[in-house]
Amino acid sequence: MKILSLADAANIHTQKWARYLASRGHELEIISFKPAKLDHIQIHYIDVGVVRPEGGNWHCLFGLPAARRHILRMAPDLVFCHYLTSYGLIGALLKSSLPLVMWLHGTDILVTPDRSPLYRLMARYALARSDLIIMAAPHMKRRVQQLVGGGKCTIVVPIGVELRKFNHTIPSERKELTCISNRRLLKNSNVGLILEAIAHIRHIQPGVHLTIVGDGPLKSDLETMVHRLDLAPWVTFLGEVPNEAMSDLLRGHSLYLSATSSDGTSISLLEAMACGAFPIVSDITANRPWISSGANGFLVPSDRPDLFARRILEAFESPQLLTSARTINWDIVKERGDYLVTMERAEQAVEQLLDGDTHKLAH
Repeated sequence: MKILSLADAANIHTQKWARYLASRGHELEIISFKPAKLDHIQIHYIDVGVVRPEGGNWHCLFGLPAARRHILRMAPDLVFCHYLTSYGLIGALLKSSLPLVMWLHGTDILVTPDRSPLYRLMARYALARSDLIIMAAPHMKRRVQQLVGGGKCTIVVPIGVELRKFNHTIPSERKELTCISNRRLLKNSNVGLILEAIAHIRHIQPGVHLTIVGDGPLKSDLETMVHRLDLAPWVTFLGEVPNEAMSDLLRGHSLYLSATSSDGTSISLLEAMACGAFPIVSDITANRPWISSGANGFLVPSDRPDLFARRILEAFESPQLLTSARTINWDIVKERGDYLVTMERAEQAVEQLLDGDTHKLAH
């Protein structure tokens, strides 16, 4: 296949999908509003200014003419967009007779359309123009149907985990009483709640330590919160780290903490499970298919820092639970979250679309 993708080329999920397609012999080019380099893949960087992760990037529309020129030059078999209300909108505006595939990741369908009537209109337009919608989790389909009704070709495919890299079988030194949070520092991630939980338990377990990985617009606010709660000795901000380093970080921590308000399928969670970090995560629809509370992790309401604290203490006091959860979680991720398997499912769906064999896809 000749595929032109509209996506953030610096995003690890885009890169995993691109590398998979290249390994399968497909011809792929990427139009991106962020610069990046990928071996054997041509990236067309369109400079539209700063692209903010929290949204409001209307100026990306200035990239329409350049994107159109690349489509005409390449003459691809289809256009593939990652993220609904940015690159997806651009793809929908440029749609001609080429099939348009939309891959929804979570926030783009579950949160952004509710920010304003304009965002909802943008989401509906992009979905309506799509010929195939791939989504990271089953609960996202209900939101698609609310916005554009039924009748669309859809398939549920989580991005998946590269198990050769993310696994708990590689020897590493796991430090006791350590927690890691690696979600972007955005409002939806509720990292402040995790800080409050650490403040609850630092006197009970003075050896506890939280590593915060990642960056985002709330970093300064969270650093201020650490000082206000007098948590500096118990919290480390690492900032952005290469994806290659994330597996060692996860293997080196006992607990994985995430308090997101909404999500698709959290690849961060699956990577933590594969690496043997015990998950304590928000009790939301996205996490329930993966975590059985009390067996292979804990599910906690995302507005209860006291309960997060209680579960952290319970996990630290239950080494046998942590050990058994590592085996359970590794089996779950191998069975349902192997990147090579999920990527193949997405590839087959796109091939079926091009062949006109869409009766196998859900409507």
